[in-house]
Amino acid sequence: MRNILWMSLALTGLAGCATNRLDHAGNRQGRWRTYHDPAKTQLQTTGRYRHNHFAGRWRYYTITGELERREKFKRNGASQLTYYYPDGHVWKRGTVQLLETARANRYYWTGDWQIFNPDGTLQQVETYEQGKLVATRAAATP
Repeated sequence: MRNILWMSLALTGLAGCATNRLDHAGNRQGRWRTYHDPAKTQLQTTGRYRHNHFAGRWRYYTITGELERREKFKRNGASQLTYYYPDGHVWKRGTVQLLETARANRYYWTGDWQIFNPDGTLQQVETYEQGKLVATRAAATP
């Protein structure tokens, strides 16, 4: 009985969560959604902010509603980014790093990026250092 009550309260709380809220300092906080259109019928992004910074998992959609990419933000400024073909197969995946400076913030690709064929097989791996492509190698054939 206790578990049922707890689950009911948890689900009720999640359903009642408001989106696009600001905290007392005017920073974006909590669940967030943006739309392609003013009528808010075509979802563009969905995710969460923590003290005005991207947090957790974000999803980005095309104007036609297909998932374009997913990003999982980490506290160290890095994120895992996955791009998709229109049919939903993974196109490419890798790590993005945030470089914060006094003048501007800059995201750059870093490390190994896997590039996939439309059928889902690994095509090649690209290696980046601070946003610059330094090596490309073909996928090993089985």
